[in-house]
Amino acid sequence: MLPNALLSLLILPALGAVPSSALRINCGDCNAFQAIQVILDGEDIKTDASVQVVGIAPGRHDLKLVKWVNPFKTETYYEGVVDFPAGTELRAKVTKGKLDIYGRGQYAPPTPPRADFAPPRIVQGVRMADGSPAVRVSRRVTLTGMKGAVFHHGCRLRARGGEWGAWTSSQEFTVPSDPFTTELSWDHPYSSLDEINSSRGRFVIDMSVFDRANTLATSETAVEVPRRYLQPDEGDDDDDEEEQDRPRHRHHRRH
Repeated sequence: MLPNALLSLLILPALGAVPSSALRINCGDCNAFQAIQVILDGEDIKTDASVQVVGIAPGRHDLKLVKWVNPFKTETYYEGVVDFPAGTELRAKVTKGKLDIYGRGQYAPPTPPRADFAPPRIVQGVRMADGSPAVRVSRRVTLTGMKGAVFHHGCRLRARGGEWGAWTSSQEFTVPSDPFTTELSWDHPYSSLDEINSSRGRFVIDMSVFDRANTLATSETAVEVPRRYLQPDEGDDDDDEEEQDRPRHRHHRRH
């Protein structure tokens, strides 16, 4: 079962209700090896020397604070009811038998991380580092609520109607600003596409963005590769281009 505080964080924004609340609490007499356990409405939230609880529904909540004296001994420091005002972070210090709420600050829930893709850009006939021809699929992506976080992007592909191949992933990057927009680009050599071609040159390419725990966004792009690019004999390219030129010349009007 999810903690009430977490449930509130998920439910309140969806309802468009009053702003949620938060609690930041420090242990007043813990040494470096001790910590305070925060229990809100019967749910164990976290144990540390300093704890922040976010997304609490405004109103009165049961709060229990337990000091871990050592790994084998605990002592209840506080147990009572605390009123949490909407849109407020309560800042408190706990010592044995006393909860000192010494400050209140404005609280706004952090923007949840998200990624938004722009429409794809497809370029046929680009050259890989080794000179081999490829199709390039690019998408601009905007990351929101992720400043300082780490992300990576990945790509996989399949022939239309076929099975997905394995993921290929980028290195990890740190998001420098909020929002942050960058372009993701993957080159797919025609020789690799030819190996899975079972749909007359029609493929689907999946580009996705991930943080270290979740898939933030995914997008599928339909790509149709001209037949000439899928033939291993490079001489066929020239023949195809000449064939394409002939009809065009026939339609030229003579003066």
